[in-house]
Amino acid sequence: MVRIITLDRPRVRNALDTGLCAALTETIRTAGDEGTRSGHGVGPRTLLLRGTPPAFCSGADLNHAHSPEFLDTLGGLLRALVECPLPVIADIQGPCVGAGLQLALASDLRVVGPDAWFGLPPAALGIALDDWTVGRCVDLIGGSRARGLMLGGLRMSATEAAACGFANVSGGSRDAAELADRVAALAPLSVQQLKLALNDTGTAAAGTGAAARELYETCWASTDAAEARAARAEGRQPRFTGR
Repeated sequence: MVRIITLDRPRVRNALDTGLCAALTETIRTAGDEGTRSGHGVGPRTLLLRGTPPAFCSGADLNHAHSPEFLDTLGGLLRALVECPLPVIADIQGPCVGAGLQLALASDLRVVGPDAWFGLPPAALGIALDDWTVGRCVDLIGGSRARGLMLGGLRMSATEAAACGFANVSGGSRDAAELADRVAALAPLSVQQLKLALNDTGTAAAGTGAAARELYETCWASTDAAEARAARAEGRQPRFTGR
């Protein structure tokens, strides 16, 4: 029920290029379709995003970073993570820089290892950041620390990430797998509705509000809601099916 997605370019510390962004986007959207089309019976319920050691993601491959095509595919990847109906957990072990931090920002939950550190140095590269990244960074990390990352070129340590709440869990890949299993055991429709609500900052596309309302009502009338009540009355763990 947990689909693992691995950034696997260890020779360049999993730097993102156009091809990797496109492949990740397709994988994420396919997993989301499988999870919802199956009624959450046999498809994935949670995505676990990780990098092949020694890094989570060192950022954009600088041979591609200034290409309009790369920027478009990176934007598509970030949208795929945010729009995916399944929760995405980032297993961050090692450096998480630039576009890698954008992946972490787009994920729903983050497990941060002791050797992780974060950087977002657009000014050092003479480039700009989109409004979504800036706003999400301020929202999840805090305004002062976000300014330090972007304007001061400062690094954020794993300890600092935990202190500001950016790290939901401090630990290694085993802890990330345990969190993914925990989330996958929850009621899928409820998780989907909560993700949609949490990501709605008032700038969602037209029609999203109606879809969110429909999903809200579906959750309350779902078989899973009845199963939760029955399990509580019977003193057992609920068995959710996503219906």
